Amino acid sequence: MANSRYMTSLQHPKHAQRDVVQDIIAISRNALHWREQGYNESVTDEDSYRQHLPIMRYEDFEPYLEREAQCKGGVLTCSPVMRWLKTSGTTGVPKKIPYTLHWLQKYRIPAMKVLWATYIRHYPEIMDHPYAVLDTQTVREDVQDYLQGVCHQAISNRHPRINANDWCPPWYVPQMPVAHEQKMSPCRTAGSGGFR
Repeated sequence: MANSRYMTSLQHPKHAQRDVVQDIIAISRNALHWREQGYNESVTDEDSYRQHLPIMRYEDFEPYLEREAQCKGGVLTCSPVMRWLKTSGTTGVPKKIPYTLHWLQKYRIPAMKVLWATYIRHYPEIMDHPYAVLDTQTVREDVQDYLQGVCHQAISNRHPRINANDWCPPWYVPQMPVAHEQKMSPCRTAGSGGFR
């Protein structure tokens, strides 16, 4: 189903763009930032969205992100922040990216399903056994940092799962070791949650 919706979006990009903008308006209309700026009254469609919402840099968002962390949601959108994603910090201080429940369910999970369906369709051997793939994009480590009680973790860290719908690759290992030496050991047994 996710793949057919994706293919339809590719065939009708203008409709897909309009749907995303309408979705942003719907989920953000009653958020504090939108109400304070008057966007909830003036932004109703693509044209008014482009006319009223300024293009902003990350630095422009920082005060709102701080408020979002303090208020635990409702500042930028009306979807709860499930975790804060942390960039690597190569251009300075690591950035805080809100990872909302709405984004997870509406965009992230369907995108991951399409991605892995494509891989599996073209390379079915990746399903031969749980260790057939070296997955360098799906890290599972215990979260060490928190913002007001909400996980603040690397973008690549996919642990813990948000809910049963959260994307999980076919080779998921529930008991991923934390120590580097354990993660790199090829002789760990499957019973201990590591590699064979």
